Amino acid sequence: MDGTTRGVAAHRAWATIGAALAALLLCGGAHTAQAQAAPEAAPAAAPEAAPAEAPAADPPEVIEARQHIASGEAFLNAENFDAALVEFQRAYDLLEGNPIRFIVLYNIGQCHERMFRYDLALDFYRRYLEEGGENAEDRATVQATMRALDGLLATLVITSNVPTAEVWVDARQVATLSPEQREVRIPGGVHTVELRMRGFVPEQQQVQVAARSRTEISFTLEQLSEEYRGIDAWVFWSSGGVAVACALGGAVVGVLALTESQSLQAKRDDLTNPERFLITEADNERVNTLALTADVLFGGAVLFGATAVTLAFLTDWDDDEAPREGAAATTASLRLVPAFSPTSAGFSLSGQF
Repeated sequence: MDGTTRGVAAHRAWATIGAALAALLLCGGAHTAQAQAAPEAAPAAAPEAAPAEAPAADPPEVIEARQHIASGEAFLNAENFDAALVEFQRAYDLLEGNPIRFIVLYNIGQCHERMFRYDLALDFYRRYLEEGGENAEDRATVQATMRALDGLLATLVITSNVPTAEVWVDARQVATLSPEQREVRIPGGVHTVELRMRGFVPEQQQVQVAARSRTEISFTLEQLSEEYRGIDAWVFWSSGGVAVACALGGAVVGVLALTESQSLQAKRDDLTNPERFLITEADNERVNTLALTADVLFGGAVLFGATAVTLAFLTDWDDDEAPREGAAATTASLRLVPAFSPTSAGFSLSGQF
């Protein structure tokens, strides 16, 4: 169908509405003239005719749709088909429930036809006829166009080692294969056909097909290595356990350091206590060691706590209990034991993985 001679079909819809309104006005004028030509039946004055109501304004969505159709026409004439498709699709969405909505499908089909996407053009022309029904006055012309486009398509018969997959032709998804559906129709020419399926490496092939031909191609997709599922849950629990143990150890050692420091200070402040002369540098060093150990434990608690928070987002929680296929079942354990002596304090860490 010649888009230049036919114009964009949406204009015809607005012209139809305008003609309908004009017909209504003419009918009203004829009735008025007939009333004036009739002889007076009675001397009584005729009652004043009610003023004619102004036609209702178009709804906002119709006004906006008209604007998008106008923009689509401009893009279509400028051969910016992608932009025209966006405008026409928006107009189609806005006209939901409107009796002229189907006309926009013809405009969308024209865009795909001029982009050589004959398979999509056929789909939209078919929808145009189905939704338009008896209102599609140019049914015969559109059907002739569809028969011409159908003759420009080729058939690909795809076989693969996967039951279902997405078929992409020239970076555009055109179909989804299934055990029952293995055929895809594409325009004649040279195309890049790609098969995609989750968990498999995509495969591409370049094919050259003639219109109305039937071509068989085969794909063998390679399965990806085991999908990364995250860190084992025991790593998170170990990090969290160390953080808790460090916090508890730091609290215990901190209390000891504070108690020892207060005891030494009390002896110094008690002038009557002879033990204040027995305080040595070793006593002061022991308090400093306990305080330093508490600081180290609290620092470890912060570090392992932050690590546990990070691991919470990276842990494979779905595979917490079941060992992964092919891996031996292991039991992880981690234990933190505080250790104290008269001159020092610390902790020991032991575990099994």
